[in-house]
Amino acid sequence: MNALPGVSRVRDDLAWFALYSESKGVLNKDMIRLITPMQTTVEDWHARTAQGASATYCELKKSVLRQQAQRAAGAVLGRW
Repeated sequence: MNALPGVSRVRDDLAWFALYSESKGVLNKDMIRLITPMQTTVEDWHARTAQGASATYCELKKSVLRQQAQRAAGAVLGRW
C-alpha cells in the first residue's frame, strides 16, 4: 500500500488553505489555529509514509485526521 500520493495531496490542500486564510487577514487567523493540529498530523504522516509506513499506522493517522477535521468543521459551523 502506497499512501504517499494521497497524503501529499492532503498536505498540499492544507497548505493552500493556510495560505488562503492568511491572505484574508485578521478575520481568518482562527482558521490557522484550527488547522494547525491537522498540519502537524499530516506532516508526521507524510514523513513516515515516505519512509514506508505500515497500513496500520496509516489507518491510525487517517482516523486522527478525520477527528481533527470534524472538530474544525464543528467550530466553523458553530458560528452560524
